[in-house]
Amino acid sequence: MVVRGQAHRVVLGAYSDTLASVLGTYNSGEVIRLDLMDFHSEAVVTILRFLYTTELRLDCNTVGQVRPSVSFRIYPVCHIAFT
Repeated sequence: MVVRGQAHRVVLGAYSDTLASVLGTYNSGEVIRLDLMDFHSEAVVTILRFLYTTELRLDCNTVGQVRPSVSFRIYPVCHIAFT
């Protein structure tokens, strides 16, 4: 995933202390590339859609695909999907 611009850092960091910490290590003008090869593409889309719209669509397939987001401590996705 490529992160460009301060606004995207704020959105991603607002829901994840882990991502905020990682993104905070870069200068504000830098383009950031996050390696998400361990994540299913549909899971990344589901998580990003939630972060930008607060709409979370989970079904039997996406719950399992989104589960690795727990490692990024993305709230409330982790709380909603896995409690």
